[in-house]
Amino acid sequence: MESVLIKIIVLYTSYHVVKASWHGAEASAQEARDMCDAINDNLARLEPKVQGYTSHGDPAVARRKLAGLKPIFPINKPFYGDKIPSRIVNMNLPDELLEQVLTDAVTVKALEKEVLKAADMNVIGYNPFSLEFDNAVLAHPSCAKFIDLNRDLVQFIFPENDGCSCNVFTTTSHNTTYGFHHASQIGIEVGFLGNRDIFTKKQMSFHMALTPTNISANPFTVFENHVPTVFNRDHIIQWALKNYESMPKYRADLLMLALSAWNFRIRYPHTAYRNERTIMDYTDNVYLWATECMNKKISNNGTFWNLEPGQAIHFNNWRMHSDNGLGTDEYKRVTMDLRCYSEIKPPFPYSKYFDLIQSIVPSLAINFAETAKCIPKIFNFDLHEQISLDFGFAVGNVALGFTGKLYEPEYRDIMNQYWSAVRHAHDTKTYNITAFTVCANKIKNLVEDPISVDLSLFIPSSVRMKNNFRLFVFLLTVFFSSPFRALCFCGSFFGITMIILMTLKGKTKTA
Repeated sequence: MESVLIKIIVLYTSYHVVKASWHGAEASAQEARDMCDAINDNLARLEPKVQGYTSHGDPAVARRKLAGLKPIFPINKPFYGDKIPSRIVNMNLPDELLEQVLTDAVTVKALEKEVLKAADMNVIGYNPFSLEFDNAVLAHPSCAKFIDLNRDLVQFIFPENDGCSCNVFTTTSHNTTYGFHHASQIGIEVGFLGNRDIFTKKQMSFHMALTPTNISANPFTVFENHVPTVFNRDHIIQWALKNYESMPKYRADLLMLALSAWNFRIRYPHTAYRNERTIMDYTDNVYLWATECMNKKISNNGTFWNLEPGQAIHFNNWRMHSDNGLGTDEYKRVTMDLRCYSEIKPPFPYSKYFDLIQSIVPSLAINFAETAKCIPKIFNFDLHEQISLDFGFAVGNVALGFTGKLYEPEYRDIMNQYWSAVRHAHDTKTYNITAFTVCANKIKNLVEDPISVDLSLFIPSSVRMKNNFRLFVFLLTVFFSSPFRALCFCGSFFGITMIILMTLKGKTKTA
């Protein structure tokens, strides 16, 4: 009875907190730039990078290879039913926690520079060894406390939430602001999964300011008039081949090279896997530039908000957002973002989404799991030894499309030990960059080109056999449209095989 009463009080309090948080949000909303201005500025930054990555390729060859790509599974799903506007939410952020997170943000940013230098990484935005995004759980101890303080509030506002990741990042100039984009996920890119809705259909962020954010601090933009949409490379390939002649030739040719280089079945011209995110963002931006801006009829201005520390923009990550050309960068902007996901129900016979991804695209799953193992070595802690069986699943990954579980109670004891080691390293500035470098060098080929690496070095044969069997059953389920029919087929196939073997054995004995 007492626990029920407490829950009622929490819900009642949460309701009024949320109501108070949302009241007056429109008053602080400001009109931002047009979406096409944001796209053009981002293309100006991305295009030279992609030209460098693909300069050794022939656009005609790339176009021919794309035209011959079979099968493809294009996805273009607008969520017209999602009418939830972006709103401001006042998060629970005590002054002492704010001060600690700001201190850690400076510390981790400096550490990240050392880490990326040691790993020889020089890319825009997400990369396997970044400490601000997926790996923030491994570098920012304060994230756990912040999630604990806001767990009930987040769940009240986003009831479908299955878990959140925590990002902490600093933008000091337009060049360090992640440009125009929306969420991405491997479940969408692997089209036959996305066509069966095997992906996180809801990705909601609580994008919180840690420093005052206004037009002088390169503020965060959401394009409210854009319908939240998921689309994949196969859709862009299909569209680009059909509309090649309608684009300026230089951009159409570079789009062909980018799509061909990104596609794992073509990989022409060959480029390092660490460039994949930049190339993907470029193809997204060209596609939206061509479909939204080339023959533009109406304006689509974004919205930004003047925020104080502790105020978060709650928005749908499938909606286009961010503009690295808005305002000035007179002041830096420090942000903590809780990125929260609805549940993905793994299809039969899988119990974990990570196992499904490891079966279908093992090179990517192993890439993320192995790179994550190197980060704790900076803090003299072998975390994967403690969570060896479920490490990839526990860490999670935005690109793979599921949040990690390291903030959950089942891992809390070992994570508290780990975060204590991280806090000690931050406070004393004692980092084991040498141990990290040794680890990173061991998997250098995996980071550079995961598709070509011998996976037997990372996945035991027993696990590979289990994954292959489950994938076989899953594909049969897809083919026969139900698990029951698939099992009937497997049983029949096994029975017929046994009869044939026994018959052959009997004939051999007779002879």
